[in-house]
Amino acid sequence: MPSHSRSRQRSVPSPTRRRRTRLTEVTEQALGLQPAEAGLLAHVLVGRALQSAEVDAVIIKGPTLASRGLRAERLSHDVDVLVRPRQVSTALQVMQDLGWELEAPAGSRRRSISGHVGATLGHRLWPLQIDVHESFPGFCFDNDVVFDELWHRREAVVIAGVEVVSVDRPTSAAIGALHALRDIAVQGPAYSDLVSHARHVMSAEELEQLSTLARVTGAQLPLAPFLRDLGLPVHLTGEDHEISRAWRVRQAVGGRRSATWVYALLDAPPRSWLSIVGEALAVTPADVRTPDGSESPRGLRLGQLRRIGRGLLALPMAVWAVARAMKRRR
Repeated sequence: MPSHSRSRQRSVPSPTRRRRTRLTEVTEQALGLQPAEAGLLAHVLVGRALQSAEVDAVIIKGPTLASRGLRAERLSHDVDVLVRPRQVSTALQVMQDLGWELEAPAGSRRRSISGHVGATLGHRLWPLQIDVHESFPGFCFDNDVVFDELWHRREAVVIAGVEVVSVDRPTSAAIGALHALRDIAVQGPAYSDLVSHARHVMSAEELEQLSTLARVTGAQLPLAPFLRDLGLPVHLTGEDHEISRAWRVRQAVGGRRSATWVYALLDAPPRSWLSIVGEALAVTPADVRTPDGSESPRGLRLGQLRRIGRGLLALPMAVWAVARAMKRRR
C-alpha cells in the first residue's frame, strides 16, 4: 500500500508544474495568431525591433509591394527583411531575444546560385517565418555595394497603421520582378500582374530611377525582361553576362533544388564538396513546413525524409540540366 501510494504521488504533477503548464496554454491561447492577423503585425514587429536596435534593415516584398500600388492586398506567409551584411548577426540576435528561433542558419550555401536568405526564423506563437536576407537574388554586384544603394533609396511605408522602413517604389518593383523571374524562363501570373500594376502607377521619373538601379546593382540582365516590358531600353555588355552567370544558370534549370546543389558543387573547389553535400542533405523543418505550421513533429521528420528522397531521385536529371545550361551560357 505505501508503495502504491508513492507511485501515485510520483505520477501527479506538482502545483508549480501545473501552473507552468496552464500559463503556457493561456499564453498560446491569448497570443496565438492566425495567418491573416500575423502577416501585417509581424512585419511591424520586425521593422520596429530592428530599427530600435539601430540595425540598418529594410522590409521588402509582401505588403510593401501592395503599399506601393504594385500588387493587390493579399496574405503574406512570411516576413522578408534585407539587412546590412555586417549586421546580420545582430539582427538575428535581436529577433532571438524576442523569442524567435533559428531554423535555417546564416551562411548557408542555399544561396549557391543567385543568393538566398541569410537565415530563417520561426516562433511557436506566430504561424509564419522571418527570412533575414543579406543579399537578394538578381542583384549581382557586391552585397555591400547593393545594400548601400538600396539603403540610400529607403522610404517609410505604413503597415497596419505603423510606419516601418522599406524602399522606394522603383526599388520595390525591381525586387518584386527579380522574385517573380528568379526560377522561371517563362513569365508567370505574378510577373504579369506586377508589370500591369507598374505600368499603371510608375511615373517617367520612377522608370528612369528603376533603369539606373538595375545598372548600379548589377541587375541589368536579370531585370532585362521587366525593363523591356515597361518600355525601357536595355543595353547589355559582356560584363553583364559574366556577372549574371549564376542567375542565368538558375533560370535555365527552373530553380530545381537538386540542380541548385549540383551547380554549387561544380562552381566550388573540391575541398568544399563534402560540406556542400552535407548542407544539401540537411533539410530543415523550415524547408517542409506549410504556412500555417500545422504539422506534427513526426510529420515534419517524414517531410524532411521525403524531400531528401525526391532530391536524390532527381539528381541524374539535375546534372544533365546544369551541364546543358552552363554550356549554353558561356
